[in-house]
Amino acid sequence: MADTTLSRRNLLGLAAAAPVAMLLGAGAAAQGAAPCVNPDTLPASQKNRRRSLNFVAQSPDPKKSCGKCAFFTGAAGGCGKCQMLSGGIVSAASVCDSFAPKG
Repeated sequence: MADTTLSRRNLLGLAAAAPVAMLLGAGAAAQGAAPCVNPDTLPASQKNRRRSLNFVAQSPDPKKSCGKCAFFTGAAGGCGKCQMLSGGIVSAASVCDSFAPKG
């Protein structure tokens, strides 16, 4: 049978961890929704293509982003596919050197 009582040490550890957990949660909320794709899981061909196009996950220029690009086809949740990345999944907030405004 497991001991379910909390020791003073465990309680102090939980109290010390709470502010850190709140900060991490606030940071995730400030960044918005979860990313559309984990870059670590992409095949080498996609990683190389993104690198060659200077792809960044968050556009530094609000006027230029995948969501405003002619090569982007949007989908649910702010994600979509990019023709320049051979249909690779990207966030509407990202951008690369091949940006072409929708006309």
